[in-house]
Amino acid sequence: MVHRSGSFGPLGVSLVQVRLRPGEHLLEGGRRPGGWLGRFVPRRSELLNPRGQLGQVIDVLLLHNPEYFLSDAAHHPDGRPLEETRAAFYDRLNRAFRYLDGAVAAGRIGAYGISSNTCVSPPDDPEATSVTRMFEASGGRMGVLQLPYNLCETGALLERNTPEGTALDAAPARDLGVLVNRPLNAILPSGRGLIRLADPPHSGDPRAATLSRGGLEPLLPPELRGESLSRLALDFVASTPGVTSVLNGMRHPTYVADAVGVMRLPPIPEVVAVARAFRHELTA
Repeated sequence: MVHRSGSFGPLGVSLVQVRLRPGEHLLEGGRRPGGWLGRFVPRRSELLNPRGQLGQVIDVLLLHNPEYFLSDAAHHPDGRPLEETRAAFYDRLNRAFRYLDGAVAAGRIGAYGISSNTCVSPPDDPEATSVTRMFEASGGRMGVLQLPYNLCETGALLERNTPEGTALDAAPARDLGVLVNRPLNAILPSGRGLIRLADPPHSGDPRAATLSRGGLEPLLPPELRGESLSRLALDFVASTPGVTSVLNGMRHPTYVADAVGVMRLPPIPEVVAVARAFRHELTA
């Protein structure tokens, strides 16, 4: 069982505050526009409740979106240099990891890691996190990384933002398990919205040419041509070196059928070529 901890939506904030003990800090992780809050260290109840409900220990606990601290600093600048802000961020991560080391030692969780949307961002992005530095902040004990990755969001594969290269270069070099979220929900660059790759754009949508199956097929082996866009999108992610597991939603029977169908497909050998072709089309 994997459990994420660390951010609370606007409707959940009052419930969280009620449970805080006197002197316990909620906002150490930062605040996002729209009322989202973040904290680095999970409440002890988060480590105990899932065991009580499901009768099992949490296998992996992920600190969710710790970059809210960096987002808060970017939206409320105080004149500090970016590297100083980042140093404070990784220091807080280190303290959170020390807490989780205790939870592992006590048998409340099996392992821990990070769920970060910005570990795939350009290194000069003030909200970017670094796989290398997060791993170092854990003293080498972090075991799992969750990141966004799909046909349109290919920073994990192409963005060289660590000393080793990309996030998908740095994670396997440290024996990190990599969980991919949003394989079928693509957030387009420059505020161009979200496309569900399980539901291709209508023919009148100008993005349809980019995301059509026909745009992909010249880059695919013959046996994959004719497959649906959603299955190709899932196969693209599953074929990428360094990816351990693809987290696919199951809210619709089509999603389930696609996930099962991908298991019989051959891997896409040229994932970098496919990713670069899509990035070119999306930024043209």
